[in-house]
Amino acid sequence: MEVNQNQISKRIFYLMQALGANQKTFARLLGVTQPAISKYLKDRIPPPLVLLRLARAAGTSMEWILTGESDLRNQGIAEPAASYGTKLNIEQKISRLPIPLQASINALIDAIIENSGF
Repeated sequence: MEVNQNQISKRIFYLMQALGANQKTFARLLGVTQPAISKYLKDRIPPPLVLLRLARAAGTSMEWILTGESDLRNQGIAEPAASYGTKLNIEQKISRLPIPLQASINALIDAIIENSGF
């Protein structure tokens, strides 16, 4: 598992695009400044709290952002195949919402999971 700054920047840029954000809205979503986002896209690894916010907002893991690899224990690999279409449909709907609302929905889902014991 190797941490490569250039690859991290590419994954951050990919997630920014996937969320439909520009640097300004992305900065607001992550609670940082636009110049900080510019640095993350060029030559700086975000601090842990920013990585966590980014992972939660984008529905990924800090591990994936840092290494491009995922922790299979947290990916629900035993999930029935029939649910994948549903997950994609939900992701498509959420992706059409404004960035702040997407972040709120992610936080709500995290709270539901945390309080339900899943």
